[in-house]
Amino acid sequence: LYNLAGSVNLIADVSGYLVPDGASTIVTESIEMQAYSGRGTNLGNPDSLGCVDLADTGELFMDVPLPHGAAVQSVTFRWFDNDTANFTFLISEVNGNFSGAPTSGNLVGGQGQTTGAVGYGSTTLNISAGDATSGSVRYYIDAFTLGQVSGGTFHRFCGATVTYQRLVS
Repeated sequence: LYNLAGSVNLIADVSGYLVPDGASTIVTESIEMQAYSGRGTNLGNPDSLGCVDLADTGELFMDVPLPHGAAVQSVTFRWFDNDTANFTFLISEVNGNFSGAPTSGNLVGGQGQTTGAVGYGSTTLNISAGDATSGSVRYYIDAFTLGQVSGGTFHRFCGATVTYQRLVS
């Protein structure tokens, strides 16, 4: 450390800091969302591999049951697609204490789509600006297709992995 007299009396390499006992720490955790747990409209049949067919104009919704205080960091969507048209999936934040109409939250980066490649795949979205879950903040997943180009093809949603952070005492 340098003092005002111009001499060096101590050389130190500070690589951390003291954390008081009982201080909260941020932990990163994940939850697996299976497509079978979703509800929707115009859906085809589920398959034996855990996927649900979105059919030609289907839409599947899933509540994301996060613990209180969790903030979504990323979501990886799993899918099977053998049609030339892509299908879309998103994670949304809904705010509101349910005494009035809920509103969309601050979530950024929560929408993606299949890649156009035939077969099984996954797409990871990094999320920012999402609020922590509370009595007035919740998240849901939506997977939908606006139609298929070819008959006999599939847009199958196979689930998601939601990664979140929260404070733990």
